[in-house]
Amino acid sequence: MVLPANLFFIWHDASADIHLLLIFLCVATVTTLLYLMCRSRTVYLVDYACFRPHSNYRISKAACIENIHHSRSYDDSGKHRFLTPRAEAELSIFTTIDDLLLKTCIDLDAIAILVVNCSLFNPIPCLADMIMRRYKLRDNICNVQLSGMGCSAGLIAVGLAKDLLHNAPSSAHALVVSTEILTGVSYTGKKREMQLTNMLFRMGGSAVLLSTSSNKARFELTHVVRNCTSSQDNAYRCVSYEEDDERIPGLNLSKDLVHVAGKDLTANITTVGPLILPLSVKIAFLLSFISQKVLNGTSKPYVPDFCKAFEHLCIHAGGNRCCTTQPWSA
Repeated sequence: MVLPANLFFIWHDASADIHLLLIFLCVATVTTLLYLMCRSRTVYLVDYACFRPHSNYRISKAACIENIHHSRSYDDSGKHRFLTPRAEAELSIFTTIDDLLLKTCIDLDAIAILVVNCSLFNPIPCLADMIMRRYKLRDNICNVQLSGMGCSAGLIAVGLAKDLLHNAPSSAHALVVSTEILTGVSYTGKKREMQLTNMLFRMGGSAVLLSTSSNKARFELTHVVRNCTSSQDNAYRCVSYEEDDERIPGLNLSKDLVHVAGKDLTANITTVGPLILPLSVKIAFLLSFISQKVLNGTSKPYVPDFCKAFEHLCIHAGGNRCCTTQPWSA
């Protein structure tokens, strides 16, 4: 490109104020371009679907006890136990994805990322490959499968999909599938801590479609907060797949689980609170904190009202009450 011959003279003849203005405009333009290039893209939740088993899969307490006694006396070669989880995985995963695709009417070629999580059942080919084969997803898709991460895997999968979308082409979509298949690892021993998982979990799954495009999106994904405590012994051992004294394998839930989960929940709320609470609530909390310090804790502490930040709460579906009221929880 040939510059005008009198460009230098125009700059030389301009006043100092014009020089400053031109420099400011150049710096502002470069800064704006760098910000647009480096900033994180907003991620949206287009829609979601949950697996809703047919009533035929419901089982009574008496039938459950009978099945446990039967499984203890049955010499299983392992073949039947493997085929049953595979069929269960296909049922829950495919049904959920079909419902999601029906809701969104998305072109399958638009799905650039696939993240699947299932902690205990990890066949070869993996569940992610099983989904790709069923729906004929594109060959250059970024597919990941998470395992061994328990109940936190769903949140981790969403966070991973969000990070991958930041580096994906504009308007890319990510499919996140969460499930847990415990049929193949059901505990048949007598240790009560390890029998609990047979009562807590049954069949379940969910699928979420994320995108960097706000078109037809239902929600905006603003924050993903995770508190990792694997370095602590009580947290590391609170849920583990192991053998009992009779060398029967199963999932063991430690008595420390409730304490560890409560402590982590408090830490997460402390982290997410400043991010989502309105300014008025933050000021009230700050004043209460100062009052507590000045009056040596004699004043009543202020408890923030999180209902002012969001309308709905989704609590982990574990526990005795959930066991009796939601027999299909997963």
